[in-house]
Amino acid sequence: MTFKRKAAGAWTDIATTIKRNAAGSWVQVGSVKRRLSGAWVTIWSAAAVTDQSITSMGPTGTRTAGYRLNTSGIAESRVQADYSTIETWLVVGAASDYEVRATLVTGDALTSGVVGTWQALSTSQEWRISVTTPGTKLSELLIEIRTTAGVVVDSATVTLAASDA
Repeated sequence: MTFKRKAAGAWTDIATTIKRNAAGSWVQVGSVKRRLSGAWVTIWSAAAVTDQSITSMGPTGTRTAGYRLNTSGIAESRVQADYSTIETWLVVGAASDYEVRATLVTGDALTSGVVGTWQALSTSQEWRISVTTPGTKLSELLIEIRTTAGVVVDSATVTLAASDA
């Protein structure tokens, strides 16, 4: 999502220049909120993720479903060994300005990926489930992105499903 203002008759993207003073240092703003019906609602965010459902189904054999946030700012789904771009999660700044936390809300334990702690997005982060015996695995994750200053700027629910039945 872009955040623009009109300057000299032209629309200018100001997202990269919005800063606030935090403990004596100027830091980039992670989001802009407004009050709506008594609640604060985000109207612009420097990091944007949306709810996703990623499924890997097929005949008997190993099935893998995954979700990855890349340092390039791209979010990808994984089905088997194939990655596909879902969206751009990084709108402004560098990936190293952000951290991500995945929380297992419900379902099966992950095959790989860190849950429950904040991880730097200066390296790509990925969460996967795999099933190798006849059956199905399902995991629902809450993905939260925050600035390194600790301000949560966005969140989404990601559902991973793998079935070889």
